[in-house]
Amino acid sequence: MLLLRAATASRMSDQDFAAQQVIAATLGADDTTSRAAVARGATLHHRGWGSANEARTALRYAWRGFFERFDVLLTPVAATAAFVHDHNPDRDSRVIPVNGALRPYQDQMFWSGLPSLSYLPATAAPLGLTAAGLPVGCQIIGAEGEDPTTIEFARLLAGEIGGFVAPPGYG
Repeated sequence: MLLLRAATASRMSDQDFAAQQVIAATLGADDTTSRAAVARGATLHHRGWGSANEARTALRYAWRGFFERFDVLLTPVAATAAFVHDHNPDRDSRVIPVNGALRPYQDQMFWSGLPSLSYLPATAAPLGLTAAGLPVGCQIIGAEGEDPTTIEFARLLAGEIGGFVAPPGYG
């Protein structure tokens, strides 16, 4: 999240950037809210970005080793199947039930962030519907630069188990 928010900060207006600086200056070390992630990333000094980027580079090399042995990695797309979206402008008040417990809405970004951080291609593929009729799928992650591999795996998977089926009422 730190590197993501640092990257998107360049598109902030001067006024919005100044507001993020004020927020960042008041954050406690244990603050893990969405608001804190945005402020920390937006105001990250270059030295901090360099350290975070070094960690990302180490992950890229580790993934390279992994994909020397495996063609793809299958993961969830998110922590849950599809859900009704919460459009509350206060992102930190958004929650979603995961395994019977309420979790911060931003936790849904973990699985999509996993490949994105290390420049890995990922293709989401449908697997079917839950008992409640909501779509569920998997994320197909491949080696850096191997987008065609993840797309082809998704095509082959669809041939074996069927492709996308719209949930009831969305056809």
